[in-house]
Amino acid sequence: LLESIVMLYERTREKKYLDFAEEIVSMSENNPQLRLMGTMLDGGSVVQPGDGKGYQVMANLLGYLRLYRCTGNEKYLQTVLLAREQIKAKHLLVNGGPWTRKMPYNGNNECFAHTEAFHPEKIFVEGCCDATWMQLNIHLFELTGNAEYFNEAEVTLINDVYQHQHVEGIQWCYMTVPNQERPRYEARFHCCASSEPRGMEMYSDHLAGELNNRLSVNTLSPSSIQLTEQCGGGRIRIDGAFPLGPATRIQLDMAEDKDFILEFRLPANSAAASVSINGKKIKSHENERGFIEIKRSWKTGDVIDLVLDYQLKAHLQEGEEGSRWVAFTCGPIALAQKITKMPDQEPFNDLNFEELSDLLKMLT
Repeated sequence: LLESIVMLYERTREKKYLDFAEEIVSMSENNPQLRLMGTMLDGGSVVQPGDGKGYQVMANLLGYLRLYRCTGNEKYLQTVLLAREQIKAKHLLVNGGPWTRKMPYNGNNECFAHTEAFHPEKIFVEGCCDATWMQLNIHLFELTGNAEYFNEAEVTLINDVYQHQHVEGIQWCYMTVPNQERPRYEARFHCCASSEPRGMEMYSDHLAGELNNRLSVNTLSPSSIQLTEQCGGGRIRIDGAFPLGPATRIQLDMAEDKDFILEFRLPANSAAASVSINGKKIKSHENERGFIEIKRSWKTGDVIDLVLDYQLKAHLQEGEEGSRWVAFTCGPIALAQKITKMPDQEPFNDLNFEELSDLLKMLT
């Protein structure tokens, strides 16, 4: 309810809606079982407020973020940032899906659980959690312009949101689990089948734009994007195999030549191996927000060739009964293979992080 009430205030500027939103916060903060802001500011866990339901916790964080944007109250922003960092550190799979599990201290399978409850065969990722995690990060990107937030949304989209959708585009899966042979797609309409497309739409609405008199390209996926007059009019065309391949070409088909800064976002766990303009390599500069920026006089037909360095990483996860599991990522992609059944033994369980890193070196 909180975010929706603040949205009414944003659209009408009627103070009664803002007052109502802050009354909701006050009521929840005065209830020891519901207080979210106080729990976060006191160093508590996102497992605690309410019954710990992942979607509900993050939906309330969206409300706090909107409240901050309307009031400037730093407590609202700190609540969001503290909760977001905790979810990322303790409740997020390497594929970007916020995992949940039913435990005695929470409500159901859609609730956050403490890290010692992690087990890949017993946890779930609800589609609504995917979408709300994407929303939260995209709104933080709107607020700060920092690539790290949009990177998180992109990782979730690439690796988990698409897993929830059947290839025919209509059926959706309510829950997914790691190492799943086949997700359980359903023809019926349910909440996740509504939320996931909403996350997709929000992502697609942030692919490019003007930011501080510069053209900010926020995607390397194949696309065609219209330019404003300030950036020369016409279009830019992006070609390549992102995220499956590291090479991308950006061509400017402008209506007129223009001087401006063009910046493009580096995806998660990647760096710019080389940047060329019209076949000539240039020195690239990464700004403080995680974007490569180039300032020059752009002419119609200019071509930028970008080759990314996808970093290969091992991720260790400890969980139930002291067991450990390992996952691998390459750039923004969580590596996976098709399986026919769950493995009887985890082959990497006895290796330390250094030994896992040595294995990765052999793969490169």
